Amino acid sequence: MTPSGGAPASNATDRDRGAIFAWLYLAVVVAFLALAVWFNNRDSTTAISVIPIATTTTSSTLAPIPAEIEVVVDRKIATISGAVPDEGARAQLIRIAEDRFGNGNVIDELTVDPGIDLKTGVINFSGIADEGDLAPEQLLLNAGADLGLAAGRFDLEFVEPQFEPAVIEIVVGELPVVVTGTVPTESDRDRLVQSAEAVYGEGNVDVAGVVVEPSDIENATITISGLTRPGDTSSTDLVAILQTDFRTAELADDSEIDLSDEALTVFEAELEAILAEKPILFDTGTSKISDEGSANLLVIAEAIQALPDLGVEIIGHTDDTGGDTVNQTLSENRAVSVREALVELGIDADRLTTSGRGSSEPAVPNTSAENRARNRRIQFIFDRG
Repeated sequence: MTPSGGAPASNATDRDRGAIFAWLYLAVVVAFLALAVWFNNRDSTTAISVIPIATTTTSSTLAPIPAEIEVVVDRKIATISGAVPDEGARAQLIRIAEDRFGNGNVIDELTVDPGIDLKTGVINFSGIADEGDLAPEQLLLNAGADLGLAAGRFDLEFVEPQFEPAVIEIVVGELPVVVTGTVPTESDRDRLVQSAEAVYGEGNVDVAGVVVEPSDIENATITISGLTRPGDTSSTDLVAILQTDFRTAELADDSEIDLSDEALTVFEAELEAILAEKPILFDTGTSKISDEGSANLLVIAEAIQALPDLGVEIIGHTDDTGGDTVNQTLSENRAVSVREALVELGIDADRLTTSGRGSSEPAVPNTSAENRARNRRIQFIFDRG
């Protein structure tokens, strides 16, 4: 009985061990799952709790940075650098500076940083400025009043001012003569008036366009421009006077002569009128110019010199006394004599040609001694090209 009764006992024991192992295995699995859930919950909780803490800490510890604006002055030029909080502040600061130093005289090297605070910032100055120039100090005051910037360093060296040369333009050709430009003082403007009136007459000079502002009259540039009539040497006379009154100025006569056919015709008529009063006289029956005629020829020489680019035809005329052949030859010879006299007075010989018309083109009828005298004349015609 014993052997057969022992077998069941052994089987029962094996079944009990299997059950125990099963429960242990299940316990291990459950424990592992529980541990995994615990770790997962712990990480999620940590992540959720850390984010607001980090955000709160950042916002509470960052403080605005005080602005530090640098203004470097080079006489009339101001270079501005540093950081401002936004573009609006940048534009406002540059506008304030241009109000003091002038448009185009401010160099913008500012940057934008939202973390910058102007109210606790400062503005510093360095460089060189002209003595008496209030622009830096005025910018300092405006930057404080408008932007809240406090005064920082003010390390400017004030030196003797340097000004741009005065620039003056005188337009001639018609009256009044018009003067424009800049001069440093009222006295300099009065000197300009006196110089021009010495040539063009009192009351014939308009200086309303001359502005008095800081400038260097010693190195001034004075330019004469305009269209003048033939024979008008006023601009040359004006240059000579200005050279005396403004010795160190740079002078330029850029005026031009009106060489239109109309202007030349008027000028030729003016020369004939001059010659009618002061004729070029010849010894009777000869082509030799008289002493009085030589003196009168000086006026004509000056007129021809005033038109240096034009050729001139010298035409001789006679009255109707004598035969045509004699008068023709005499008129030609007298024209040649005038040409030779003008060359001696400095006129380029290549500019001068001659011809004779005898008695064929009287200026007035040969009905009296006076009229015949007027017909014994020299005429000057300018080359129209």
